Amino acid sequence: IHAVLTSFGPVIGVFTGGFLLNLYDDFDRVDHPPIARNDPRWIGAWWVGFLASAIAALVIAFPILAFARELPEAKRHRAKDVNQVHAVNGDVNEKAPKEAKQLPIVVMKICRNPTFIVCIVIGIFESIIINGFAAFMPKILETLLSTTPILASYLSCKFISCCSR
Repeated sequence: IHAVLTSFGPVIGVFTGGFLLNLYDDFDRVDHPPIARNDPRWIGAWWVGFLASAIAALVIAFPILAFARELPEAKRHRAKDVNQVHAVNGDVNEKAPKEAKQLPIVVMKICRNPTFIVCIVIGIFESIIINGFAAFMPKILETLLSTTPILASYLSCKFISCCSR
């Protein structure tokens, strides 16, 4: 679920960026741009998406910051958790590393687990591919297909959404 939902971010970003390329860069000052959209000198308002994202992040951050540091029933739950910890046998705690010196040994044990390593490597390569396509695919398609940046953004949006599912 997490992988599918995080793949929608680049798709939405590329689609919105393609739409914003229709707007002239100085849309607030110029009613009718002096050049056409297919002119190589055309500069779209790509930066509006970044500005909108920053404003949305700030708007969302303030209500989150208004929450209390601790929920009202947190003390009761913490006391319940402490009672549960004391009820567990002592042999579980003996397996946990007691000192910082044992941390490299534990990390090496984890790194010797082939299933864990393969899962990590697969995740790394998958995100490199998806994020690389999300970043550079519009320009690649624009160059290869000799099309406008707007159409290249829409095509790459469709391509990325199909590949990331």
